[in-house]
Amino acid sequence: MTDPGPIGSHVLATGHRTLAWAVDEIVRQLSPSQLSKLKVGSGEHLAAIITTAFLHVAPEEVDFSGGTDLLFRIPHGTRQKNSMEPYGVNGDGRAAFEVKSLPGGFREFNARAKPGDQHGAVITSVNNVLQQARPQIEHARAQLLRKTEEGTSRNIFLVVHLLEHPTVECLQEYIIAHHLDPLDDVQDLDSIWVLWVPGHLTLWSARNNLWTNLIFDATNPGENLYVEMLTILQDVEAEYLARVGNTKGSPYVFGLTVGPNDSHDPGTARS
Repeated sequence: MTDPGPIGSHVLATGHRTLAWAVDEIVRQLSPSQLSKLKVGSGEHLAAIITTAFLHVAPEEVDFSGGTDLLFRIPHGTRQKNSMEPYGVNGDGRAAFEVKSLPGGFREFNARAKPGDQHGAVITSVNNVLQQARPQIEHARAQLLRKTEEGTSRNIFLVVHLLEHPTVECLQEYIIAHHLDPLDDVQDLDSIWVLWVPGHLTLWSARNNLWTNLIFDATNPGENLYVEMLTILQDVEAEYLARVGNTKGSPYVFGLTVGPNDSHDPGTARS
């Protein structure tokens, strides 16, 4: 389809401190056993942090024995104060999420890499990535239909790693939702969130039949978001991992460097 450009595209933004608040809420509300169920390698902890930031409440439950990955119950007062329309949350405020991570080679490489090892990937487009993700989307949709009651908002959170699926749009632009083709053929869902780690987040709303850019690093003038080459999400993730006692690290905390004296140097990744 013809790219309409960013003019007219939709944006929902929250201040970057909301992510730190979300970490506080998750650690406060969830038990250590619940926190241990959030799989770092699959990015489930990132999904929990981001959804908490935008839904203004921590998940009530995480999957222990066949439930949905994340289950929220959003209080009536919170829904009155903050519009939940893009997320399809209504009724008694129940919102269920299945979290899926698009497969790729970097995380396996990162787990066994030695100094000097290199990982390669082919730059593609965001729409090609979504086409590759169709099996994960369909699997998550089937799980939600099986696991949730009628009236519960059904949502998918898809995690895409930059070093596994680098896209030209994410490498070049801040706003990317206008590039994405509609997902109006995916039935029985309220929303599909796509986190393009580490800096982009998009939301498909079935109710509104459109893609929205979700901005989670809004700042005040003069604020600096980057700490030792990390984005705000990576910095907050590092804080979360420290808070829950994770000492194994995360494949999502990485940096990119480019050789300053060689325009042909493809750069290296640091995790």
